Amino acid sequence: DGAILGGAFNILDQLLDANEYLKAQAGTSACTFTGCVPFPATAAPKVEAYWEKGFNPNAYFGDSQGLSFYLPGYDRLFISGGNDGDTDTADTDHFDNSIILHEYGHFIEDVLTISDSPGGYHDGLAAIDPRLAWSEAWGNFLQAAVRNDPHYIDTYGNSDGTTDTYFFLNLEDASVS
Repeated sequence: DGAILGGAFNILDQLLDANEYLKAQAGTSACTFTGCVPFPATAAPKVEAYWEKGFNPNAYFGDSQGLSFYLPGYDRLFISGGNDGDTDTADTDHFDNSIILHEYGHFIEDVLTISDSPGGYHDGLAAIDPRLAWSEAWGNFLQAAVRNDPHYIDTYGNSDGTTDTYFFLNLEDASVS
């Protein structure tokens, strides 16, 4: 319905909010040392965001598990819109601002810094490569800073079906709700 299709506009809105935050915090006035390169004042680097109602972008890789991700080196965000047409009970991230901004953080890290993260599976419960851990922490920091909220939230479903949270994590004290 129309409310779900608004997800595309929410994704755009989150990217605009992130760019405004980065311009304010890391723009020209924030560069106080020699060699500092400020966040672009006029336009951020171009990113393409892919989202479709009911579509799991991880299906491109033959995986049925819903997943949002950033594809390094291609300047593309893939935001989960559901799975096999299901938006009522599947993982949908088009209104999960934490997820959208976290993935955008990976884009910013990729195009504006030198990242040596190997990428790969991570679920918060296993020991991982420190470079991957730093990259994930950066994405978590950026989403919290832009939203001015220490919680990292991932939901599933929508008001027409079953809704709940996969997790509601307080990044300041690592508590899970």
